[in-house]
Amino acid sequence: MHPVRTAILGLAFALGLTSSASAIPFSFTTIDVPGSVGTTAQDINNAGDIVGQFSALQPAPFRQAGYLLSGGTFTNIIVPGAPRTSATNINNLGQIVGFSQNTDRTISIGYLLSGGSFTTINPAGATASFALGINDNSRIVGQYTDSSGTDHGFLLSGGTFTTIDVPGAQATSANDINNAGLIVGFFQDAAGDFRGYQRNLDGSFTFIDAPGATSTFIEGGINNRGDIVGDFDDATGTHGFLLSDGVFTIIDVPGADNFTAAIGINDFDQIVGVFSQHGRRFGFLASPIPEPSTLLLLAAALMGLMSLGHLGNKSRNC
Repeated sequence: MHPVRTAILGLAFALGLTSSASAIPFSFTTIDVPGSVGTTAQDINNAGDIVGQFSALQPAPFRQAGYLLSGGTFTNIIVPGAPRTSATNINNLGQIVGFSQNTDRTISIGYLLSGGSFTTINPAGATASFALGINDNSRIVGQYTDSSGTDHGFLLSGGTFTTIDVPGAQATSANDINNAGLIVGFFQDAAGDFRGYQRNLDGSFTFIDAPGATSTFIEGGINNRGDIVGDFDDATGTHGFLLSDGVFTIIDVPGADNFTAAIGINDFDQIVGVFSQHGRRFGFLASPIPEPSTLLLLAAALMGLMSLGHLGNKSRNC
């Protein structure tokens, strides 16, 4: 089971559309690294910085590179000497995790990028490792493969690795962690089906299955409010979702070729992921309407009304 199921295929432009399939309206922005042949957006922090990876045109010194999109500028993330680099998660301190691979992807090694320096993240005895999530306490989660070929999730905290296995699962991947320590990911059950999960603070597991889904994947998305993003397969294709307060909201990028995967989320419920259009993969940013800046203006206006002795209803920031 690969830790990131979506294909790794980077100037952003607004589509100006909202999703009619969503109970919560979103505005969508496409993310496409200039000169790439495919882009994926993996995560977004509260500053709006986005990380992901893109496939390069050949010939090039690398076939796939990670990127950081900050302030409208793309910066490549390349593990020295690696022909393939993925950037999977960024915390609010700007620390980035991901993994590097050789050309044919037979070797995978996780990394932490902090202060401009790369640190290897690789549990003892692992034949492959993927660093997939990091919180603001620098606790890291991911996936590793043992010598028997079995995939396990892991938590790295205070220099100690802890294996994460959903009971009875054939394979487990731990894909994100929030500041409270809640961990989300997906696993393959005894019947071979894929299901999402949340690992609770007491070590128990809550299973997450999107309604009507044949498979559910949480590939890297929980924020500090406990909102979760992922994607699921059904008879019509692959759809992203937001799970908030027990309610599933479908996220389909308008015009997508029956493939949208939601992967990362920040505390403002801004969501990033990947979609397919005309056979090509693009990253996307989905921002709730009204967007956070608009909500701040609305709150200021409400406070002004209250200061004049008027009463008003407050909307939930979602």
